[in-house]
Amino acid sequence: MDEGRCTRSRGTTRSLEAALSSARQRTRDRAGALQIDTVNLREHVPYFLLDLARAARDALSPSRRRITRARRAEVDELALLVSPSQRVLAGPFVGLHLPATAFWGGHAARLAGAYEEEIAPHVERAIARSPRLVVDAGAAEGYYAVGLARRLPDAQIIAYEIDGEARRLCAEVARRNDVTNVRMRGRVTPRDLSRRLPADALVLCDVEGYELDLLHPEMVPGLLTAHLIVELHEFERPGVSQTMVERFTASHTIELVDARPRTGSRPQLAHLDEATAHRAMDEGRPSEPRMQWAVMTPRAGPSRAPGIHGTE
Repeated sequence: MDEGRCTRSRGTTRSLEAALSSARQRTRDRAGALQIDTVNLREHVPYFLLDLARAARDALSPSRRRITRARRAEVDELALLVSPSQRVLAGPFVGLHLPATAFWGGHAARLAGAYEEEIAPHVERAIARSPRLVVDAGAAEGYYAVGLARRLPDAQIIAYEIDGEARRLCAEVARRNDVTNVRMRGRVTPRDLSRRLPADALVLCDVEGYELDLLHPEMVPGLLTAHLIVELHEFERPGVSQTMVERFTASHTIELVDARPRTGSRPQLAHLDEATAHRAMDEGRPSEPRMQWAVMTPRAGPSRAPGIHGTE
């Protein structure tokens, strides 16, 4: 009897596996017939539905909740080791009060003043131009939005961020730093940008591949005269870097800035041991493909020849 039950059980398992395999194949066939690339599903689904799906996934998945709690505790502890005062120690936003309560990668590096240090000189040059409007797409906890609000008190800063917790934290960071020129918004669309961009605006963009959809001069003519610093997410949207260059090479000079390996050897981290300082500098970026930023400056006149520069 036991042997018979085992035989039937094995047969049932094989039947279920065959049915699952057949169902998966039918799903793949339907997707192929509809020509839907799952990597680019966002091109076929309204963005607000993708936002809702992501929020539901994060809220309902026990494994993601555990990861979030563990990461938050670890990041908070490391950030406090870097800056017990919770103030940025160096860089363009030195003195910014940034509570050590975020769970995004690179928070310790933010407090050290070394976050995205590859583009710090470009940020300083953008500040020196005194833009009237700054758009920060993908503002997260407000490192750039509030940091720029402190440096540019006469400018209007519009911070777009789809994550509700991030928006609340950004508002708190603005309050702690006594800035009143930051306006929080949710998702940014090309229509939003086309209504808001004056000449010579500064646009910062870090939106996990959405830059391919958002930054299109044909839909947002104001981009043609804007200064742009765009984090390129090639690992999310393969080909996005080349597409950005093609869209803006006629209107802007473009410098592609490569992310560099980090070390913990810097004066503001002298109070930490070498291993902790090195960990504090880890921003969690993929090594392949190498992360890049496109720093795009509008051309002074139509006679200038197109050019693209790269830096290591």
